Amino acid sequence: MPEFKINQINQTIIEEGKIGNKTITTNIDDLKRAKENEDKILTETEKMLELEEETRNDDNLLIALIWQKDLGIDLTELINNIRQTSSAGSITRARRTIQNTEGQLLPTRVGVLRSRKIKREAIESYYGKDSLIYKTWTEDTFLPK
Repeated sequence: MPEFKINQINQTIIEEGKIGNKTITTNIDDLKRAKENEDKILTETEKMLELEEETRNDDNLLIALIWQKDLGIDLTELINNIRQTSSAGSITRARRTIQNTEGQLLPTRVGVLRSRKIKREAIESYYGKDSLIYKTWTEDTFLPK
């Protein structure tokens, strides 16, 4: 059963639980914001699928139109040429292959390394044990709080 308590540093409610031998701490406010954002994206996507029928067939067009709405800028040229571009999914799959499978061109921020669950061996091999990013990653990842 998770334990709820007040974090003395920032006075927010956190949930703490165990996964294996690791203690996981989650800020409830962050979870709420993530859920609200997920709900917003779902609603915006549904509206766009209703308004622009072609978005049901073309993820790139769907993404470009939603970004245009979110950013409030004209992406007409991009939208007109969207079928000639690589899809966001293809690009991120290629990045995952390069970083996760090949262990090359790894992220440069510790938080990204952690969130993408990059393996310790890959980070050590790519950056070296003496690098600041490796040392910071191992401290942040493995030392008890």
